[in-house]
This record gives sequence, structure tokens and C-alpha cells, in this order.
Amino acid sequence: MYVEDLTQKVAGAHMGVGQDVVSTHIDAAVVNIDAVYESWAWLSGELTYENETEATT
Repeated sequence: MYVEDLTQKVAGAHMGVGQDVVSTHIDAAVVNIDAVYESWAWLSGELTYENETEATT
């Protein structure tokens, strides 16, 4: 979609689905990508329990 510079509507038409389906899948992908980056941050020590408690207070 991004490499081909397609809108969600056009990409959906190519795949035989609506724009709403494309949007839902993109949203899910963003959540999954965020989880991977957060996991990497925990594993590298960039995030710690202290960081998490400071962010929530």
C-alpha cells in the first residue's frame, strides 16, 4: 500500500475488501509493531519497572 502509494480504498479494491477492513488490519499491525518495539526496549534495559511506575503516576 505505502510502496505503491495507494489509498486504503484503492488497496482494498485490489484485495476485494472495503476500506474499513484495510484500516482495521493497519490498526492491528500498528499495535503489534508497538508491542515488538516495547519488548525490545524491555530486553535492552531501555524500559524498566521504575520507568513504568513513573509514567503512570
